[in-house]
Amino acid sequence: MIGEKTKAVERFWQECRKIFNIETSGYHAYSLADPRYLDPSVPNLDLSDHPRLIRNRQKNGTAHLEIDFSINGIPRREVGDYWLIVDFDSTPLYLVRINEVLVFRFSDVPQSWAEVEGEGDCSLAWWRDAHRDYFSRQCAFWGVPWQEDIRVVCECWDLVASADGDRVQA
Repeated sequence: MIGEKTKAVERFWQECRKIFNIETSGYHAYSLADPRYLDPSVPNLDLSDHPRLIRNRQKNGTAHLEIDFSINGIPRREVGDYWLIVDFDSTPLYLVRINEVLVFRFSDVPQSWAEVEGEGDCSLAWWRDAHRDYFSRQCAFWGVPWQEDIRVVCECWDLVASADGDRVQA
C-alpha cells in the first residue's frame, strides 16, 4: 500500500464528507497494492481492471499481509473507517467504508473470500496463485521468509463514492 493525502485527495474527501454528511474527519488514503511487488509478466497480478471491478461492485474487498501494516507504519483499518482508495500516483479513485475485517492464515483463506475480492475467475485457486506470487515478492523484499501460514488481513467494504464525479451511494 502506498499513498499520500494530496490536495486532490483532501478535496475529494471533503466533498464526500459534505455530500454524505460524514461526521468523522479521519480517513485512510492508500492504494490497493504497491507496484514494487508486481511482475508485469504475471497476468494474475494485473491491477488495471480493479477500478472497473470496484465500480461494478464485483470487487468488494482486498487482502494485505498483516505485517505490511507494521513494516510500512500504516494503521490498520477498522470497521466503520473510511478508506479513500488511490492510484499509484495518489490520484483519488474511490471512497469506501470498511464493513468487516477478517484475519486468516494464508492457507485458511476461504473460497468465500475469493468471491468477495472478485478477481480473476473468483476461484480460491486463482486467488491463492495470484496472491502467493504478490505476497511472496513482498516477503522477499522485506527479508521475511514466505510461509503458507502467514497472516492475511481481509477487508470488506461498501462503495460510497467514485472520484470520477459519479456519486454511488450514501
